[in-house]
Amino acid sequence: MQISEKLDIIIEKHPYYESLNKKLLEDESIADYNPLNNSYQNGDTASFSAPTTNSKSIELIISWIRGLIINHYPYLKWEQVKREDTWFVRYKVGEETKPHDHHPSLYSWVYFVNCPKGSSPFVFTTSGKRIKSEEGKVLIFPAIIKHHVPKSRCGNRVVLVGNLTT
Repeated sequence: MQISEKLDIIIEKHPYYESLNKKLLEDESIADYNPLNNSYQNGDTASFSAPTTNSKSIELIISWIRGLIINHYPYLKWEQVKREDTWFVRYKVGEETKPHDHHPSLYSWVYFVNCPKGSSPFVFTTSGKRIKSEEGKVLIFPAIIKHHVPKSRCGNRVVLVGNLTT
């Protein structure tokens, strides 16, 4: 899918997201939230955490994302697309993520785990293109694209986020 950043953005929905998201929320609930450990934080108010486990659910999401990238860019091989890092982000009412990118990673992704009514969209900062938060949806994009999440109007918006390299 082309978005006005003029770079490829992959948007897909996981076919079994409902059962998968229940398991991911269990993983997320045991993660240690400490915003001071977030290397991307620059005035953000959302809570960030690294998963405390490499659960089967997290590994399933990462494998699915790697497959989507390889299908989209057929010149890449499975062994070339490598996981760099993965973490959860939880938003309470009024929390946000400021504009940032994930350079020097090659690809970044966000997978929507829990999106109550009123969940903030994901916004590509340069174009202003807003992507609706929907459970089971993944966005995969070049890590150099600046993005942010506006202040949340609801509590408990949860995403699983990561970076990949080749």
